[in-house]
Amino acid sequence: MRYTYCVFGVLMMSGMLHAQSPNILIVIADDLGIDPVPNYLPGPEKAAMPNLEALMEQGLTFSTVWADPLCSPTRATIITGRYGRDTGVLNANQASLLPPDAITLHRYLDDIGSGYASALIGKWHLGGPIPSPGHPTSMGIPYYAGLLSGAAPSYTNWNFTANGSTSPSDQYITTAFTDLAIDWIAGQSAPWLRWVAYTAPHSPFHLPPDNLHQQGDLPTDQASINADPLPYYLAMIESVDHEMG
Repeated sequence: MRYTYCVFGVLMMSGMLHAQSPNILIVIADDLGIDPVPNYLPGPEKAAMPNLEALMEQGLTFSTVWADPLCSPTRATIITGRYGRDTGVLNANQASLLPPDAITLHRYLDDIGSGYASALIGKWHLGGPIPSPGHPTSMGIPYYAGLLSGAAPSYTNWNFTANGSTSPSDQYITTAFTDLAIDWIAGQSAPWLRWVAYTAPHSPFHLPPDNLHQQGDLPTDQASINADPLPYYLAMIESVDHEMG
């Protein structure tokens, strides 16, 4: 079993909602297979992921899972519950957009009158800027903040979009998404659905800030990264685990 995307946690799916109205948190990483994830595939070098391992100990871990080997089809499948052949999202270019009438998780919760507040923070890559029909706010997502495109020039040089407004950002993108998610959750009084889509560990490979990983003091020049990218990849995965915590 190998897949390119790893969904870390779904606390409750929409079809199981009941009177207790639990909050729903979905966290997804970008370009992460199970090879470096603890408790899967003995043999490959693992990232240090204590927060994920704690979730595994307390909850349910799937041993059989499938996903598309590309970002956009996987995201479209998760957010709609439909295969790529049904959503029309079959690749990762900007021509592959969610249809404007697609029923997303967010739209479904609104349609059934669930009373849930919902939002999406992080990478989108299922449509373009406003007025594109594939923009998150055109897809029934009440609040969106993050990166619309598939990748940024660097993790400290990216275009931050909040609903319809876009501006350059130099904040480390993994931490920025976490802060945005925490701030949004803190402002909610109703039950909420929160999708947090990190770009890590998608390229460009680099060394995250020291407090986000356990790979040590690595050189940061591009030649060193190109010569041995694995520790940088592991450090980026560890940064996601740190931010989940």
